[in-house]
Order: sequence, then C-alpha cells, then structure tokens
Amino acid sequence: MTDIVLHSEGASRGRATRFRDLIHPPVIRQWIAGGKLYRERGERSSPRIELFLDLLYVGVVHQLADAAVESPSGAGVARFILTFWPSWSVWEEARRYSNVSGTDDLVHRVWVLFGMLCILGYTANASAIPLPGEAHSAAEEVVALLMRAEGAAAEGAAGAAGASAVVEDEHSPVRAAVAFFLVIKATRAVVLFLYAWWLPVFRSSQVLSGIAVTVPMLAYLPIIWVRSRRAQIGCAVAGNVLDLMRFDMILYNIYGRYLLSKRRREVKRQIASGELDASNAPDTSHPLMKMVVLPDHMRIPAINIEHSVDRSGAFTVLVLGELVANLLYIAKPGEYGVGHQFGKASLGFMVAWALNYMYTLPSDEHIIRYTHALRRSWVTGVLFNFFHWPLCASIVLAAAASSRMVSSDTGVEPGVKWFWGAGLGAAVLFLGLIDILHGEQDAWNVARIPRILRFATACVGAILLALFPLYAKTLDSTKMLALAVGITWAVLAVYVFGTLPKPGAILSDDETEAQPVVTVTDLESGGGFEEHPHSADEDYPTNHMHDDHSPEVHALKP
Repeated sequence: MTDIVLHSEGASRGRATRFRDLIHPPVIRQWIAGGKLYRERGERSSPRIELFLDLLYVGVVHQLADAAVESPSGAGVARFILTFWPSWSVWEEARRYSNVSGTDDLVHRVWVLFGMLCILGYTANASAIPLPGEAHSAAEEVVALLMRAEGAAAEGAAGAAGASAVVEDEHSPVRAAVAFFLVIKATRAVVLFLYAWWLPVFRSSQVLSGIAVTVPMLAYLPIIWVRSRRAQIGCAVAGNVLDLMRFDMILYNIYGRYLLSKRRREVKRQIASGELDASNAPDTSHPLMKMVVLPDHMRIPAINIEHSVDRSGAFTVLVLGELVANLLYIAKPGEYGVGHQFGKASLGFMVAWALNYMYTLPSDEHIIRYTHALRRSWVTGVLFNFFHWPLCASIVLAAAASSRMVSSDTGVEPGVKWFWGAGLGAAVLFLGLIDILHGEQDAWNVARIPRILRFATACVGAILLALFPLYAKTLDSTKMLALAVGITWAVLAVYVFGTLPKPGAILSDDETEAQPVVTVTDLESGGGFEEHPHSADEDYPTNHMHDDHSPEVHALKP
C-alpha cells in the first residue's frame, strides 16, 4: 500500500517585480519516500511552453520521415529508426523535466528554445546522411568530374583527392547530427547534477539520473571521429539501447531487492534462533511486477501520472494531425468539388480517425473501467511510455507516405506502399499493446468480446496492413487507401463493440464500495486521524484511472 501525501512546497509565488523573480528556485514536484508518494496539492495544468515544444517537435522530426520516403528502401527505414530515437530521447527528457521539476520560468523556456534549435540542426543533418547506394553514386560522379577537369596526366592524384573529399562529405552530416544531439543531452545532464547540488535531499537520485543520461552519450561520442559506416551504426545502436535501459531505474531495483534479500535473511535468522515467532514474521516476499521499497531517507522523483497521461495523449493527437496535414491538397481543374483526389484524402482522414478512436478508447469512462498502465505496476508503466515511441514513429512514417498516396495520379513506388502499409500495421499493433497494458477492472468474461480476442484481432489487422503490398501489387493508390480503411475500421469495430458488457453482466460499479479517506491533521505531531467516505467515482486522482486500494493522506503541513 502506498499512501499519497499532498504537499504545498512551491505552490504559491508572488508577483514578479524584479528580473530575478523571473527565475524560480529548483523544485521537485512529486517524489517517493518511505513507501509514500508526495505530490502537489493542486492539479497540474500543462504550461503553454510544453504545447509549443510538442508542436514544433512533430513538425521538425517529420523531416526524418520525408527523407526516408525520398529513398523508400530498407536502408531508408534503418536510417529513420536509428535517427528517430535520439530526437525522441530529447523530447522525452524535456517532458520528464517539465513533469518532475519544471518551473515554467525564464530558464525553463530558454532551455526549451535551445533544445528545439538543437533538434532542428539534428534533423536537418540526420536526414542528409547518405544511404550506401547514394554515397557510392555520389563518389563516382565527383571522382569522374575531377578526373575530366584535371586531365589524364593528373588522373591518379585527382581520383584520390576526389574520393577523400567525398568520404569527408559523407561524414560531415553524421558528425554534425551527433554534435547537435550531444550538446542538448549534455545540458540535461548538467541540470540534473546542478539539482543534486542545490537539493541535497534528492542528491543520490539526481546523480543517478545524471549518470543515466551521461552513459549513453559515451556510446554516441565516437561517431564524431569514426568513419566506418558499420562502426557508426554499431555505436548508434549501442547508444540507443543504453538510453532505453535507464540505468537509474535498474540500479534502484537492484538496490531495493538487495535490501529486501538482506532483510529476508535477517528474518530467517531470527526465526531460527527463536527471537521471532514465524506466525508474526513480516512478509518479505515481493512480486516481480511491483517496484521495491527503498529506505526512508531516499527521495526518488516520481512523475505526475495525470500530467503524463495528458501530455502523451496530446502528443499522439499531434502526430495524427501530421498524418492529416499530409492529406491536404489544392484542387486543380477537373478536381473541383467531390473529385478523385478528394476521395483519396477522405479515405486517409478515415484512417486517421480510426487510429485516434482506438487510442482514446481506454480513456472513455462510459464504456471501460481500467486501471491505467502507469498505476498498474512499474513494468506496465515503463512499457506504456516506451510503446509510444514506435507508435509515433510508425504514424510519422505512414504520414510521410500518405502525401505520395494522395498526390499520385499514376502508380506508387513499391517502397512507398511498404511505408504506408507497414507504418499503419505497426501503429495498430502498438495501439493494441498499449490497450492491453491497462488493468481491466471487470471480470474477463464481462465484455462481449474478451480483451485477449480483441488484441488478437488487432494483431491480425496489423499483419494484413503490413503485408498488403505483397497482395496489392496491382492496386492503385485509391484502392490501397480503401483497403486500409476497411482493415482499420474492422479492428475498431471489434474494439468498440467488444468492450460493451454482456446483457445482465455484473459490472465493477455495482460492486464497488466507498473507500475511506484518511486525513492527517498534523504530520509533525502524528495526531488527528479522521475517516470519511470516499466514493470511487470522485475524480481524484483522475476519473476512472484511480487506484482503489490506495488511501489518500492529506498533509496540512508540508
């Protein structure tokens, strides 16, 4: 059981009258200590600077997908995947900083601006990295031009110089992209180490977070000097994997389980020596899916779940908006009114609408009663955040291909077909995975279609979308768009109809009892407990995304 303690630290600030009032002191908005979650008393609203960051990020990283569509091949997809994660990592760090300790002051806003400039430079150079075939063709062309210019007498020297210049030109965008990425990541590490200095009670956790940001940078750093393409790819893969692992979370888990095993050995020793009765021994078991409890003196920064859910949802909608934006067109003579191009754009809109419906379906409290993945366990919470990366990447890739699908009056390149189908297929798959991470509060047989069967339908639809270029070689873009609409809407229909309860089924609402709320009137003296009913339908923490097994603890003194 984790108590929730509401604090008021940094809740109110006076009117700014001096320049230094525009810079707020560092703060950690919510943290875990001694098995309790300390969080702000009031609700968190998303600052405008976060919306600005999301909007610019979606527009900037779309350049990576456009570059992949320019060369629709397996190498283009590999370049897109390797270059998309670093940009996503920067956005994730900015979102985490704003959630945990964002001050929304002058320094915060300047850092966001600096980060977006670095992302702009990163994507501009990362999308210019030549693919193997392109690099070879460019090298041959430059060498041939130099050989013709210098003449036959200087043929050998010109060829060597030309090849050297081309190799340098191939390496320049790689080096520039890595430099932009490392600069903004370095600023994040500096902020974490400064917080460790300014806030001694959070020193250990902030240092570990700073190390978790710094270690992947060491894997990316050699790319600046390494010229072998295979070595560059190896360093990029290693950096991406290390960035995904989050060393701080791993070390927290290892340390907590070490303390738990130490306590377990001590309990066994006391039972064996007769100091402790086995019937009164404390429970030292710990499920794998639950996060370990660390010592009381350690304060671990925690995310605000409501804020995180709101930001993830808003960002995914923005990514889907990028898909819609690529479907827009200017009518030409012969296409005025309800024309052929209007029909293709409408089909694309229907696909985007279905994907958005699938994403927002778990949050529809009138249909489903879920325990959100971020509240269910630390494993589902980590996977919930991680799955948004391939989900958004696949939607961005499909969005880049959609403009070709709508604008093309003739045949579409096979690579573009694969980008469109595989992008939509991956999006449907990860939408199904995100849905299944949430904890269903009703019994498994209450819904008309059990959730595992709904997920199986999503998997089948994802496979059909990803592979339809194989059986749609002769189809034009209009028929491919219509086929995508049919598959996505069929999956959506199964989800919407399948989540409805069977007639006469006993719902969780009918069995839920009022939960007590414990109000602590004075945390320092430890006195004054008052219990009063608390309905599960109250909107704390967030509508149906509440933990029915966690009492509220209101701290009237911080």
